[in-house]
Amino acid sequence: MQDSLTKEKILKKIRAGLIEKTPNPFPKLDTEVQLFDLQDSDRELLFAKVFTQQGGHFLFNQNHLDFVEDFLRLCELKKWKQFYCLEKNISGFLTDLAFDHTVTNDHLASAEVLITNCECLISRTGTLVFSSKQAAGKILTAKSKVLILLASVDQLVDDIKDAMHLIKVKYNSNYPSEVNMLSGPFTDNAAAENNIENYKEVYLFLIDINDMLKLSEMNNQ
Repeated sequence: MQDSLTKEKILKKIRAGLIEKTPNPFPKLDTEVQLFDLQDSDRELLFAKVFTQQGGHFLFNQNHLDFVEDFLRLCELKKWKQFYCLEKNISGFLTDLAFDHTVTNDHLASAEVLITNCECLISRTGTLVFSSKQAAGKILTAKSKVLILLASVDQLVDDIKDAMHLIKVKYNSNYPSEVNMLSGPFTDNAAAENNIENYKEVYLFLIDINDMLKLSEMNNQ
């Protein structure tokens, strides 16, 4: 009986505490601001660390010539011959290197390697962000076993909210109808658990912004 009375007293105090709200002792506290703002170099290092821990392959290139050398070396090592690409600048790059590739959705399911770009990269989670505004909007439904992604340093952001803000600013009122995020682990066993059963190898080439622009202009030279 005594136990019941004690419990009832405790419950009454809890109810009273829920009803009588305590004033916020820090009314001017900004809960939206990031307490730890990453510097550019920190974003690169953090993304590389998390991305590789998840099974991704990270390659940093200081200029577009280094990228071309690493790309050719990787293709020779992996013996890749057939690519799928919808991005015009990347398609032109493959043409310049005499790589066979398809640029139509009809061949999306049969391409050996899918190569594209992204909207941005999230450093803290090693996440790749895509949207329906991109030419390769069906990237997550592709049947390719390998994904090659080209990105520039200025596409690195800290968190998901920063990624969404970047996309909002980029497209203004014409916001994408769909935003997709691709995270690891990128392995045969874990792929199905993460809805990425098609991609068993993911390679990211991170290129300096100025030289990324050079890559997009290669066809006009």
